[in-house]
Amino acid sequence: MKLRSLHARLVAATLFWTVGILVAVSAVGMFIIEHHPRMALSAYHVPTDPEQIPALVRAAWPNYKMACGPCAEANGRVRPDILYFQ
Repeated sequence: MKLRSLHARLVAATLFWTVGILVAVSAVGMFIIEHHPRMALSAYHVPTDPEQIPALVRAAWPNYKMACGPCAEANGRVRPDILYFQ
């Protein structure tokens, strides 16, 4: 019985976190669409960040030009630590 309760709490916490992220991304997306700010975004937290971040940014405004900042090695691959958009 306790396992189900813990599972339900984890599912609820995950859902709450996911909804929070989606709200934040949509709010940021609207700001990007309206103002086209220059941005420096960290791209090392999740292994797929270097691919997903540019896709999300360009979905908001496709005219961004991207440049890679400092890079590091991770899991035998070179990955950018920072992505610059202007």
